[in-house]
Amino acid sequence: WSSDVCSSDLSSFRTTGFKNIMVYKIKCILKSLEEGYLTFYIDTDIVVKNNFVLDYFRYEYKDIYFQNDLPNFKKQLGQVCAGVMFIQPTQSNINIFNSIIYDTKKRPVGKMDDQGVINKMIKKRKIKHENIGLLSSYDYPNGARYFKSGKKFDDNKLQLRSEEHTSELQSP
Repeated sequence: WSSDVCSSDLSSFRTTGFKNIMVYKIKCILKSLEEGYLTFYIDTDIVVKNNFVLDYFRYEYKDIYFQNDLPNFKKQLGQVCAGVMFIQPTQSNINIFNSIIYDTKKRPVGKMDDQGVINKMIKKRKIKHENIGLLSSYDYPNGARYFKSGKKFDDNKLQLRSEEHTSELQSP
């Protein structure tokens, strides 16, 4: 870990430590892409319940897949979640992730994290919409959908964690 990442406020949203860890996360993704690897990124507050790797190959080819962050289950591009991403090692994605690092670093602490920067880039079409895919909201629910929708996700690929829901992770 570099000194700009180590901090006691890493998990506290809108702090210097949180911002630094978001930049470090994107730098790690960028390094993987630059080395030519298809990159599966999953936030640390997610538990993988089933093998998801084959899912990627069942989807139509896109440069990048995101979790859908819209509150409904419609598959439409509006707001994406950067908690789960499947990313092709294309030059376009390398350029995009370099831009994400730059934009995230230049923003004041608490103003916008990497996910906000990504969504802004999508809205301004700096990330071409035709290159973006959305993961199934049932198999890859975002946190709000997983915890607040009341739907059962017994067969989905992921289980999200939070301090409020730690009992879901305990063995019977």
